[in-house]
Amino acid sequence: MDLKSYNPKFENSSLDDEKIKEIPIKRFDQFSPSQKPPKNKSKKFLFIFAVIFIIVVVVLFSLFSHPKIKNSNTKTNAPTKSQTKISQLTYNSTSSSLDFSYPSNWIVNDNNSGLITISSPISQLPQTTNQNIKGRVVITINQQTTIPTTFGTYSVAIDNSAKLSYKSPTQYQRNQTYLTYVQYPATTASNGLDAVYITGDFGYTKNQVIPQTDIAKLNPLIIISFVSCKDSSCSSTAPLTVSNSFETNQLFSNQTVGIISSLQLN
Repeated sequence: MDLKSYNPKFENSSLDDEKIKEIPIKRFDQFSPSQKPPKNKSKKFLFIFAVIFIIVVVVLFSLFSHPKIKNSNTKTNAPTKSQTKISQLTYNSTSSSLDFSYPSNWIVNDNNSGLITISSPISQLPQTTNQNIKGRVVITINQQTTIPTTFGTYSVAIDNSAKLSYKSPTQYQRNQTYLTYVQYPATTASNGLDAVYITGDFGYTKNQVIPQTDIAKLNPLIIISFVSCKDSSCSSTAPLTVSNSFETNQLFSNQTVGIISSLQLN
């Protein structure tokens, strides 16, 4: 057979064959080997979810945390019992011709014969053994200049005298006075403070001898001393030697010294 002369003929009906028409034709760039969604879309979805979750957590935390902070600040700013200010009272003694201010929780006794005692509330006082004991601070104002027998013919200053200014001195009193820290002869404890004397113009240095003749010149005689409680109500007391560290105690430096500085002699 001569191949060159072979010329097959196709009928038009063969081109209308349904099988041929149903063969799908796809371009190569439309071909997808897998029906699964692309991985980058999954990662994007997880990232968006994480961002939304973090935002929700932050918003909820801010909403519920603010009330707690507010309550905490309210409690902190609330005054405590220790911060409550003690009111001041004024005492006028016609028999002793003097006035002074004192905290309302102190007790004043006036025998109307020239002797006034001002007692602190029951407090913890430091002993020379570095232990505290329940007791009181007692201020005595005596117009008779009666020197305690425990002073002896002399006592010793255990610290330098401190100068104190009166708040509103009258024409009958000096503007300033000395506070002298006294240890009695019978006391052997190191740095033991038996009493604080208001010594007017007399000032002393540490370990200097204080003669009784100097104290006898003072009028009125004002002494700050210390007592320990022998019972729970402190109705029974005994003389007490405190540590000289008590000079910086608030009960002494603020309240006790405050009473002395308020004195007015009329």
